[in-house]
Amino acid sequence: LPQESVFTIPSAHKTQECASDLLRTPDDRWLTLPPADTAGDGRFLILDLGREEVGLLSLHVDAPAGTVMDIAHGEHLDDGRVRMYVGGRNFADRYICREGINRFVLPFRRLGARYIEVHFTEFSRPVRINYIGLKPTILNVAETGRFQSSDRLADMEYNIARRTLRLCMHEHYEDCPWREQALYAFDSRNQALYGYYAFGNYDFAAASFNLLGRGIRDDGLLEMCAPARIPITIPIFSLVWITALAEHWLHSGSSRLFDTYSSQIEFMLKKACANPHAPTGLYATPQGEHIWNFYEWMDGLSTMSEEGRLDAPYNLFLHESLGSFAWMLEESGRDASAVHARREELGKSIFKAFWNREKKALSTYLKNGVQTHYSDLTQVLALHERILPPDAAKMAAETLQHRSLYPVTLSSTLYKLRALMQNQGARAFMDDEIHTNWGKMLVSGATSFWETIQGGDDFDGAGSLCHGWSALPAFYLGAYALGIFPLEPGFRKFLVKPYPGRLYHAEGTVPTPHGGISISWQRAEEGLSVAMEGPDSLSPVTEPLPEAPIARLTWNGRRLL
Repeated sequence: LPQESVFTIPSAHKTQECASDLLRTPDDRWLTLPPADTAGDGRFLILDLGREEVGLLSLHVDAPAGTVMDIAHGEHLDDGRVRMYVGGRNFADRYICREGINRFVLPFRRLGARYIEVHFTEFSRPVRINYIGLKPTILNVAETGRFQSSDRLADMEYNIARRTLRLCMHEHYEDCPWREQALYAFDSRNQALYGYYAFGNYDFAAASFNLLGRGIRDDGLLEMCAPARIPITIPIFSLVWITALAEHWLHSGSSRLFDTYSSQIEFMLKKACANPHAPTGLYATPQGEHIWNFYEWMDGLSTMSEEGRLDAPYNLFLHESLGSFAWMLEESGRDASAVHARREELGKSIFKAFWNREKKALSTYLKNGVQTHYSDLTQVLALHERILPPDAAKMAAETLQHRSLYPVTLSSTLYKLRALMQNQGARAFMDDEIHTNWGKMLVSGATSFWETIQGGDDFDGAGSLCHGWSALPAFYLGAYALGIFPLEPGFRKFLVKPYPGRLYHAEGTVPTPHGGISISWQRAEEGLSVAMEGPDSLSPVTEPLPEAPIARLTWNGRRLL
């Protein structure tokens, strides 16, 4: 876009004659900044881009030779200024002007920001400013997913989630556009799954997963980021990458990633299962200074490796990856019985070792035979993996609703969502929690979703206010509120199972490789009235929820119910 058409500084309006009235407007295109008086050594401006943006720093100013512009970018003004130096990270650039007109674009690095703060020093005559801002670099991706409902807040959650994803998409998925711009397996698994419902962008997701897969190490783990060589890695991120390949196949209908990486997955899982703990049937986490046993940004869940400790989350993520591998083997026509058997035994061992009936929960760790630490994450992983007997599953779900354990953060809410939406008594609780947490961000003025619910104050002031792993509403509203899930690769068969929650009606489109599935439903006394249209090659399967019976269902004009 032409630079003048984006974020051009508006004309300043003088309200009265006063010493602080520093901005002058000789015409409609330029602002004039006079030199500093004896009270200071320069002037500064704070520019509001209006919302979170990502792009290339661009400026157009008229200044005397040697004028120094120190330009900081950031996501909030909680400190009254842009937070430009955080924990050793520097979010500022310096530009030294030549005489006269300066037009400049910094082409080597994208900036993620809502605000830009510019300090002008070393100038003896007025500086005239035409433009300071960002040339947008947002990926041109078709927003084929759509959601609209009776709840304006829900609609905003969907749209902001979709925009959050786009701000974190360039050469590959990025965790955030401001602080790191890095590709992580855990982050990108969430982003891809949410993006399937927002964009149907299967090739983009495959490119990210392929890049991660090429970072395989001799110990069977992936590099923490790609492309990169990093001193430490996170074991569960490698396991989640395996699950991400299965989800990609299910949604895209393409086995290409599995065809490429099936032998590598087998190698990775062989390494993961190479250190069994015979007394318990569990598997010890990889050990060493290069191993970071990160599970969550929560007390006790972000530690280095520790001798003599068995970790429930590690074994549960391993259980998930074994199931994903078994599913891909079967879809490719290969025998998965050995993988299924190992997974089933592991599930039994996890329950036996970590379940505490008195606390109605599984412990996070087993230290020398003693159960320690209790977190929501362990419960939701166990429920998600369906390893609990019915009575224990009921107790764990109730414990989660009491909010008595260390909570999950936004990054792992996907597992909590999938776990509690299995339970009729917990679905309303989960629906309320999503709208409460994501709604809190919106009413706080968020234009993209945050890394954690603490916002910019988290991580000693380095919390990101635009983080792709938090774009969950795009998935929740498409998969659960609209009620469309793939049952076979590429949605050849898909489940129709709307959960209205607080909504009275909803409509939208879920992308598939064959074209979008459009659905509209309306509450009525006898149940939901549902109308769907989509490719004739796809087959819907209905499974109404007890609290949301379907009274009428049509598919491409044909009455099915």
